[in-house]
Amino acid sequence: MKKITSILLVMILCVSLLASCGKSAPGKTGTGTQAETGEPVVTDSPVTTDEPVATDPQETDPPAPEKPEMPSQDYIGTWYTNETGERPLYMYEGSIRILRITDEYIHFNTNLKNDGGEWIHIPYFAMPRNGEYVFSKEVCDLLGKSYGGGDDAVNGTLTFGDHSVTLTLGDQVPDESLKGMSVTFTIQDQADFLDWPAEGLPDTVTDEINATIDEMEEKGWENIRVLDHEPETTDFWGQSIEPYDNPEGDDLYCVIGRYYRTYVVMTLKYDAGTGECSRVRVYYMPGHLNTENEVESFLEQYYPENAGTPFIVPADDYRMAYSTEGDNSRELPEGVGPRQPEEDDEWVKANRVIPDEIPEFDKESVDIMSDYDIMNSGFYWWFNTVPKYRSTYYANIYEVWELVDREELTQWRSETMVFDRVYGIEPDEMYLVTFIKHFHITREQFDTALEELRKNDEERLNREGSNDKPKDERFEIPNGDIIYTFDNEIINNYYRRDQG
Repeated sequence: MKKITSILLVMILCVSLLASCGKSAPGKTGTGTQAETGEPVVTDSPVTTDEPVATDPQETDPPAPEKPEMPSQDYIGTWYTNETGERPLYMYEGSIRILRITDEYIHFNTNLKNDGGEWIHIPYFAMPRNGEYVFSKEVCDLLGKSYGGGDDAVNGTLTFGDHSVTLTLGDQVPDESLKGMSVTFTIQDQADFLDWPAEGLPDTVTDEINATIDEMEEKGWENIRVLDHEPETTDFWGQSIEPYDNPEGDDLYCVIGRYYRTYVVMTLKYDAGTGECSRVRVYYMPGHLNTENEVESFLEQYYPENAGTPFIVPADDYRMAYSTEGDNSRELPEGVGPRQPEEDDEWVKANRVIPDEIPEFDKESVDIMSDYDIMNSGFYWWFNTVPKYRSTYYANIYEVWELVDREELTQWRSETMVFDRVYGIEPDEMYLVTFIKHFHITREQFDTALEELRKNDEERLNREGSNDKPKDERFEIPNGDIIYTFDNEIINNYYRRDQG
């Protein structure tokens, strides 16, 4: 018996050795890298690394990957695969636009050509997950963002190199020819920021740029960069700004600072004849302060002593991007009236439950975002003023929405949420309440959907390795005891942002 056992052990050892001999050594794939050839790289799969990965035979559960840091704001703009570096014939053809980089997500869109020569538009949000920047329909849902690509949902990852952006598609694509495609974009529009301090500039230019940088830093602006021309605002912020009127053809310089998602752009003009350099224009992106008249009106209202000058507003003044007075409404077209809440029907009256003691909002249970943070989060992109209520009041609660037919849901949303957002209307009734009343969602159905919401949130938090999200205002779980009172005075009082 011992002899048979020894023979079996020797055979197993031989098989193991033969298997290990058959393994290929780690190395590069493909015919060349961007650094070697100078050409943009288009591959069918991500490139492997040169270094072998050391493994511990005793280790059974690998450590969870660390959450990567968000990329630098320097990546914002449009990137191309063109070898010439020139803009393609059609805007954004063969390019990726990095629109926004926040602490939570990367907003981008791209166009990719399938084997049939058709251009497929991919507008998406990516977030750090499992050591990568991942995009998918599920990520959009987690962020509470709408995916604008129709029914053709796509998944994949973004990778940021020293001077490149690589997009790799996964297995969820609208066209089989795109599955696994990996494209590296290496040409960046306006990547020509000056290395500051720059050499060879007139002293007056250097002095004025330094003074501008110092003032921006003192006022809280960050990531300050310098251009020796005006920026292409469409590529940076998706918003077209008229160039500075410069009939003399003087040299123009721009100093750009950032705070959260707001940018300040200061234009300076150098007159070679006199040798003088002066500030001639300032505007703020994105938002409503991007023309001389808008900036002047803002300064007259809030900084009258600086009206008539290209004054740099302190970075934490959220009024740059959003007005704090008036309402959010935009003029309704002729024949279109404001949306009216539905009258309470017999089902609503029969299912209304008003407790003897109305629950009060626990201010310690939720971190209510500051006015600046909530207006710069992108969550309220359709509002011009700070909203009255907390995020849940306006939110899409997909676990509840799924209780009804998709076509009926689409119709309801177009008549309520979409209508209000198009015209900047702040509703008088919480969207979730309107939905429940319209579709007669029972309390039992509602509570079951909330359990699913809690489970999904918990899974997301585990994936992200984040422990602070449960108190984030944007992830507040709806309160069924308040909602099923169907009393808008009670509900609105509970969900007010300002709780005194």
